[in-house]
Amino acid sequence: MPAGDYVYTVHAGAFPDGSVTSASFPITKAAGALAVRADDGAWEATGWDDAAPAASASEAASEAPAALALSAPAPHPFRGAARIALSVPAAQTVRVGVYDALGREVAVLHDGPLAAGTHVLALDGRGLAAGVYVVRAEGTGGVALRRVVRY
Repeated sequence: MPAGDYVYTVHAGAFPDGSVTSASFPITKAAGALAVRADDGAWEATGWDDAAPAASASEAASEAPAALALSAPAPHPFRGAARIALSVPAAQTVRVGVYDALGREVAVLHDGPLAAGTHVLALDGRGLAAGVYVVRAEGTGGVALRRVVRY
């Protein structure tokens, strides 16, 4: 769905002859992220739109992080696809691989230069079996590891 404000309406009941109950709530969609807030502002949930592409280098945050780091994937655990944010402290060449429980590399998320800042990488899990994997980012700024679960 394109970025913007939407209203999500849920209809529940017995169709076609029974009674139907409806409830609505607003959704704000911004480039890849999804935020939901109740009318009274009492709760908020954020997630990822699986159809949205990963952010490009030009969309990376302008503020440099302190060290090479990987965020928790979203969603987690994941089934089809997940997004993982990679923080890069200074411009450098970075390789991000995905490894199975036996230490075999099963996917490469990025292999090349990256500018300082935060970059969002897409992990396509459609070709992976259910299980635990390790995402490993290595650059001149060090090594970062993150465990991910595909169900």
